[in-house]
Amino acid sequence: MPVIAYYRDATVGYLLALAVRFEFAVLLGLGADDAVKKSAGPVVYRVTTLFGDAAGTATTQEVPTNQVCAPAAPVTFTATRVPGSVQHPAWLDFGSWEFPDVLLAEDSSGNTQTSASLIPRAPSGISSLTWSAPPDTGRMIDHGPVLYELARHAHGAASAAQTNPPPIPPVANFTPLFEGEQMLRSETDPQALDTLGHPWPEMEGHYHYLIRGIDLLGEKSTIPAITSVRHHDDLPPPAPQVRLLEGQTLDFDAANPNRDVELGIRWAGPQDFGGPDAAEFRVVARWLPRRPIHVEVQSVTPVPADVMKGDVVLDTLAEPADSLIGSRLILPDGEYPIVSHGTGSGAVMRIRRIANRLPGPGQAGLIYGVGAALGHHRIARVPRRPMVPATVAQVLGTDPMRVRLTAAGAEVLPTDAGASLYVHIMRTSFEATNEGGDVWRIEKPGPDDVRRASWDAWEALPGTGTEDVLDGVPMILFPPHEATVTLTPPAGFGAGVVMLDVTAADDTAYVASPDYSGSASGMSGLTGNESDASTATISARVLTPPNAPVVTPYDLARFIWAETAAKYAEAASYRLTWPANGAAHYEVWRVLEGAIPGATPGTSDPDLRTLAAAAGNGVFAMRNLRVFAGRYRDDLPGRAPTRALYRVRGVSEAGVQGPWSDLIGPVHVPDIRQPAAPNFARIFAPTPQDGDVAAVARQLILEWTQPGPGADLRFEIEAQDPDDGGWQVVGVVPRGALPQQGPARVFRKIVDGLVPGRKTTFRATAVREARDPVDPFGQVRRDIRGLPSQTRAAVPLGSLAGPGDLDGMETGGGSAVALSWSNPDPYRSIEVLRKGPEDHRLIRIAALDGAAESYLDSGLSTGIWQYQLRALGHSRKAESEIWEVELT
Repeated sequence: MPVIAYYRDATVGYLLALAVRFEFAVLLGLGADDAVKKSAGPVVYRVTTLFGDAAGTATTQEVPTNQVCAPAAPVTFTATRVPGSVQHPAWLDFGSWEFPDVLLAEDSSGNTQTSASLIPRAPSGISSLTWSAPPDTGRMIDHGPVLYELARHAHGAASAAQTNPPPIPPVANFTPLFEGEQMLRSETDPQALDTLGHPWPEMEGHYHYLIRGIDLLGEKSTIPAITSVRHHDDLPPPAPQVRLLEGQTLDFDAANPNRDVELGIRWAGPQDFGGPDAAEFRVVARWLPRRPIHVEVQSVTPVPADVMKGDVVLDTLAEPADSLIGSRLILPDGEYPIVSHGTGSGAVMRIRRIANRLPGPGQAGLIYGVGAALGHHRIARVPRRPMVPATVAQVLGTDPMRVRLTAAGAEVLPTDAGASLYVHIMRTSFEATNEGGDVWRIEKPGPDDVRRASWDAWEALPGTGTEDVLDGVPMILFPPHEATVTLTPPAGFGAGVVMLDVTAADDTAYVASPDYSGSASGMSGLTGNESDASTATISARVLTPPNAPVVTPYDLARFIWAETAAKYAEAASYRLTWPANGAAHYEVWRVLEGAIPGATPGTSDPDLRTLAAAAGNGVFAMRNLRVFAGRYRDDLPGRAPTRALYRVRGVSEAGVQGPWSDLIGPVHVPDIRQPAAPNFARIFAPTPQDGDVAAVARQLILEWTQPGPGADLRFEIEAQDPDDGGWQVVGVVPRGALPQQGPARVFRKIVDGLVPGRKTTFRATAVREARDPVDPFGQVRRDIRGLPSQTRAAVPLGSLAGPGDLDGMETGGGSAVALSWSNPDPYRSIEVLRKGPEDHRLIRIAALDGAAESYLDSGLSTGIWQYQLRALGHSRKAESEIWEVELT
């Protein structure tokens, strides 16, 4: 059985090791003594061993040569550096102090702890020694070694910098590893551990070890086996604790290109017990910029399986998949948390709804990501203040604990207002307050504090032990560290965070510390093991505004029309565009002409720009504060004529607003409103003093008012033909004509050339002569006709004009007269009157149409004939002059 064989071999080995001492050899039957009498001849001894039926005999030499058969050293012998620990260096200054028995618990093996086992220890390398067993000869008792003797030669800590072991000096000082002790070889590796037995310092440098075998007769190997190991310090200290002593935001500008930051660095028992050789603290600044990522939302789809989420398809996304989880997709209509996303062209991003809605497609958006670190360099070194071992000289109180301390070594007690205090009886650290001089106060930890159990165990000591046991208790004061570091943003940093990585480093000269390009003077080429970093994070902004957006220069000769104006749509819009200038986003502001002080509809475009610029920021209204691309579509009122002016400014990733762009516009929205129907006020005849009597007799004055805005209106006055009912324009009031002065604000038009006595029906129509947006120069106008007014009728008060230019000529061989005339007025009919040679008066001989202007009178005899025309109007009649002709 393997177990039986193991214990048999181990027992034999142990007994043989005991048999090296003569008395044990005798006890085990491996030795005997003999009182030899003096004899002239040699003395020979023979020893016979019986084992069952077997027997063996050995005989001593007849002539002793005093030569020994020394055992060989082990064939292989190795020394390896393995992790270990040594006592903390503070215990070099402490005397013996024992824990109260009630505070000594059992370890994991059930053994009661000792005061020495509770002393804090620091990490250190130790030597693991392993050597080979002697060869198996098949004999139970042989000439091989049964015990071993180990010794060490230290080359000194300075040799640790050498990679290869130095040679053993001619006169080497090999000292026994275990003074006065010889070792059995165990069957498990390692066979021995060399911990030096020193509390501090740690093992450092090259060490040579030798080993000799010792046989059953006590003979040692003549030639030892020798090996070496290099102990070098490659153990970094633990990371310190760091905090900001002031605010957590920094703003940089031209007046403050550099900013100082106050850091508090805590180094206490938990850190020092892991790295008591920490010599300094080092500060590295890492600037992580806030990087704007511009995207375009192409489509949006709800997620059927999750009503709170939706999928948006982006134009492209260069970021690694899911690297932006937790960020937000910022769009003009809200900020949407990112749940997951793909990458590349047409990347799909899953977002969470906000206010139970998803965004609309076609929007430009922004995501803030973290850019690559800028300016990763070392900026400060802070010497570590030494710990101060102390003991309790006097107990002044227990709740809170107030003690008077005495320095246990060469270091004096700190005078800081506070420090971290390690209390050995509780084996934990507390923040202690200096009450002045050497008196320190520790508050009792709260019930949820993990240190409360140690405090309660101390308070539970029986009798007066609570106070008495504090006398002479070892304590270690760790003073605080404060550092002022100066920060300067690197080129290309606009906003983000600066990470102040604080590390602890020892003073190991042969270990190169991490190096950072661009570090401050004296911060490069450092040596020493350096810990992991504790980081203080500061939000930082560089208040450098972006440049003003560049917009299309204003062209005095051209009109800028709203996009939908050409269709005279009910709603208009205008699309602003400008080249992106590196801003994170843009603000668009607008002012309508009605809000500009001093502006009227008649103000010219250049003057409107001048007035808007002079009015300043107050008249502009914000249209959108989150425009993420160099374009913006603005909705404008689409019916009433107006002019809009815009300006744009960029906003950096630090939230700094840049200068305004040049003014954009005016953007014209044409007046597409149909004018209202005019309201007739009255129609009346002018009096003779109003003008020429004859002209006045044929005139009527029309007056009306116009509801609504009157800009760009002309008025057409129409009269109705009493015969066919058709309407004809009989007067026009041109665009730009002003109404009559007075409270009524009436428009007036004198319509002349009317037929006296004829009742005439009038109406007025307003026509808007709107600028036509098809013309980029704003010169072409388009009519927008309103509804006609109600009708009004009137009769001119003058007299009807009779036919004129009456003339005749003999024709038909002297038996007929051909008459001709002109009609100055329109007539209903014309009567022809004639007086012949035998007649006593004019007699009507014919009734003609009112438009007739000739007549042939035939069958006449010789003599004198007189003719007259009588024109019949609607309510008037008029006669021509008498014309006479003689027929011969």
